[in-house]
Amino acid sequence: MAFEKGKIDLTQMSPDLLGRYQNNSKYKVVQRPAFWGYRLLFNMEDYSVLKNRKIRQAINYGINKEELIAKIERGAGVPGSAGILPPDHVFYNFDVKQYSYNPEKAKELLIDAGCESLSFNLKVSDREVRLAELISEQLDKVGIGIKIISSDRKTHDSRVRNMEYELAILGHGGWGGEADYLQERFVGESFKKEGTSPLESGLKGYNNSKLNSLLLKQIEEFDS
Repeated sequence: MAFEKGKIDLTQMSPDLLGRYQNNSKYKVVQRPAFWGYRLLFNMEDYSVLKNRKIRQAINYGINKEELIAKIERGAGVPGSAGILPPDHVFYNFDVKQYSYNPEKAKELLIDAGCESLSFNLKVSDREVRLAELISEQLDKVGIGIKIISSDRKTHDSRVRNMEYELAILGHGGWGGEADYLQERFVGESFKKEGTSPLESGLKGYNNSKLNSLLLKQIEEFDS
């Protein structure tokens, strides 16, 4: 109301109110960069089945990201990138492999992995239950059962830090920062010191020697 009365010049708007201003020359609508997002985390250390790349790929192909954006964010979002860096990031690589929604491909990958049906617990904060419900509905169609376990945000964050999950959804900002966060996300904060395999805050249970080598080179690279 303050914005419409001219008492303030700038405001953040929820997607369901945008239609009131988008076609009015009196207002200018600016879209924020996609620097806040959700990550789907896999506990590959305690659940070895998730170390199978085909299973992780099947989950990716089985999730309809466009539907999630339409129903959860009312269209105000962009699909997540398998390369983690969002499309609005200055270092984003547009050649990175994308996983479009392909349930048949997901089923094929599960068969190739020798697992035509699977089930996992998915832990989320109480703010992300509807998102988890949609993901559960989508994955059920390809043979992956999901049991949703929700908790308050503080409890959920603690569970994620302590790796007390099979799958987990974590929503947070900071996606537009220095691309060094790739090292922290994949291999942990100790990586710069140790220069070896995943440690501490990294994605435990995941260890890719090719990626480790590239991340070590990233530390020394000054050419953007």
